[in-house]
Amino acid sequence: MELSDSVNNLMSDIEYLVHEIQALQPLTDEIPLKDKPVGESSIAEILCTIHKNQGIISELIAQIINKGGEVNLNDSIFMDYVDLSNEELKQFCITYTLEELIESRVSFIKDLKSRSQSFFSVESKNGISLYHLLEKFLDVERNLMKKIGEIVMVIQSERQFQRELRIHRRS
Repeated sequence: MELSDSVNNLMSDIEYLVHEIQALQPLTDEIPLKDKPVGESSIAEILCTIHKNQGIISELIAQIINKGGEVNLNDSIFMDYVDLSNEELKQFCITYTLEELIESRVSFIKDLKSRSQSFFSVESKNGISLYHLLEKFLDVERNLMKKIGEIVMVIQSERQFQRELRIHRRS
């Protein structure tokens, strides 16, 4: 596949996250987004991680613009998860975070689309291209969104089970 096709596909995939986040907005009143499953991250923490990673990749792009290939890129930078304390979770505003994520993602996409195809093939000192880094970023995001989907499914299944149990007890 030609680089321009690959970049276009990558842009489409990055854009898709906006739709996935928008799909979460109506659930904010129905799903306990701040609850932490045992040994797991809460949906709020996962969204914070996505937002943090987007900030990291945006900063790296700014550095590439300023320094070209003199930047060291590391595709493991997206592995740190945000861990919020109980107090931070209590104060966390999910609506604001979702809106901020959508707004910053739209801006991020607009910036990427304004770049020439050759921009994505710029390689760092250690030989990692921006395209490769964006692929890694996208892969991590997909996994995080999959985790959110799994948490939502577990919550919905538990609620369905509880409804069925109540109905069964009544009869």
